Amino acid sequence: MGAKITIDSATMMNKGLEVIEAHWLFDIPYEQIDVLLHKESIIHSMVEFHDKSVMAQLGGHLT
Repeated sequence: MGAKITIDSATMMNKGLEVIEAHWLFDIPYEQIDVLLHKESIIHSMVEFHDKSVMAQLGGHLT
């Protein structure tokens, strides 16, 4: 990713846009969408299903 994309992805504004995107793309009420800021940036996405199972996309940092 370029520097601008990296900065834009790290902002709270981007999180707001992702909530709007999830609402419209998946027809999910805003009340059912939660945002979690993970300071280590390991969790990239996480979904909880009706049966309470969870699927997440994780990525560690390269050293």
